Amino acid sequence: MVFVRNIRKFFRVVVKEKNRKPILTLIRECLSLWIRYGSFPMHYFSRYLYIRGKNNIEDYVPNKILYSLWPRFNDEKLIPLLSNKLIFFYYFAAIRINTIEILAYNINHFFYAGNDPELLKDAGQFGDFLLKVMSRLKNKSVYIKKTINSLGGKNIYKIDEGDLPLGNKRKEEIFNTLTQSGYIIQETIKQHPLLEKLNQSCVNTLRIDTFLRKDGTAGVISAYLRYGISGAIVDNTSSGGAQVSIDLHTGRLDKYGYATISDGEGRIYERHPDSGIVFDGYTIPFFAEALDLVRNAAQRIPGLRLVGWDVGITENGPVLIEGNHDYDMTGTDLALYGSLKNPLFREIFQEAGIQIARKRS
Repeated sequence: MVFVRNIRKFFRVVVKEKNRKPILTLIRECLSLWIRYGSFPMHYFSRYLYIRGKNNIEDYVPNKILYSLWPRFNDEKLIPLLSNKLIFFYYFAAIRINTIEILAYNINHFFYAGNDPELLKDAGQFGDFLLKVMSRLKNKSVYIKKTINSLGGKNIYKIDEGDLPLGNKRKEEIFNTLTQSGYIIQETIKQHPLLEKLNQSCVNTLRIDTFLRKDGTAGVISAYLRYGISGAIVDNTSSGGAQVSIDLHTGRLDKYGYATISDGEGRIYERHPDSGIVFDGYTIPFFAEALDLVRNAAQRIPGLRLVGWDVGITENGPVLIEGNHDYDMTGTDLALYGSLKNPLFREIFQEAGIQIARKRS
């Protein structure tokens, strides 16, 4: 049973954690949350509430409540504006919001790198097509992503100039995968030197979520930096990466970075494990501009009111990578150190008709 396996895994993480609360405290706190919400508080573990010093456990919200918010605020008829990367690009490019250009895309065996489709019948033709697309680039590096449903960093390939020409086995693998569905090819953005210095294995993106109020104004709920670890080509926490909160007023990183506890490790970082750079106070460049970018984007899709945006920071400023209507709000809860502390989040709960009383200390 998945639930039992997860409980065992979480307890193994807790038992070996040197900075955990006493066992009796853990039991008492888990029982109080269990009674409060009527189910076992899995979020007690995924939000690292077993760590000493985390005393505001009542401010954190269980996953089942967070996941119930999207249907209340996002019109399902408009979801393809975000979930389909082709539609996303053409829509936001048309209204002059800075996003990453799509160099090429495919629908099964038909590949497009311009107006006319090319019917590619084998991996050799695909290799030639890819070389042609990449030859036009200054930064000869691309990401190939599934047009729909590339969740959690899955269904993604990164190809650099040094990988070319692709070996026959690799070329066959990618071609066979792409032609089963639809994919897009985008140039790898050249991230700002400060983010490259922090971690160079992948583009380290900002996750910024917004809430569109009824009056049409967009508020930013939270922001955190997602960073890759150990040479990963993606920064998603579900694919081995981790996250560190960003102060919305200063653009500076928090002291601690967190990986997802579901990997069975429960890793907490004060510095990037590869580059050794300390997080505390590290400033994100163009952060104010990134906030303006997502607010502007949010106000252009009034039927999708609760969105998690992925933003890259280049040498010249922020660029919108994608928007997610069903993003993982557990990362938001962790970034805010408890969603109920956040006034905008309390606004969201109030409009959604969800009542959770905060305990006053």
